[in-house]
Amino acid sequence: GHEVRLVGTHLDKDIVHVIQRDSRHPVGQFPIPKTVRAMNVEALPSASEDVDFIVVGVSSRGIPWAAKVLKPILREDLPLIFLTKGLFSAGATIRTVPEVFFEEANTSLERPFIVVGGPSIARE
Repeated sequence: GHEVRLVGTHLDKDIVHVIQRDSRHPVGQFPIPKTVRAMNVEALPSASEDVDFIVVGVSSRGIPWAAKVLKPILREDLPLIFLTKGLFSAGATIRTVPEVFFEEANTSLERPFIVVGGPSIARE
């Protein structure tokens, strides 16, 4: 029953178009509820107005990109939920998804966030 604004990346334009047109996801053809609005990344500023939280669900390689795209809309009181699993190697140091995201977004880890854990190998 919640309103969801599903914002695709620059790589998802065809998927977003199919969802908008058919109310079905093109992979698996499962129906998309009417409470979910699919949008292209260019709509992010309007899509992020009056939201309770943001879910980041890009691949680990996409985290730096997502941080840069989301940076203009981040607020200190806006919780982030990371569905991206995995770790980043920086020489002898291991860094987490939130560490890399917040560094790329040039913001502090001193904000509400949730991270989903589990196996880091995913298959479409």
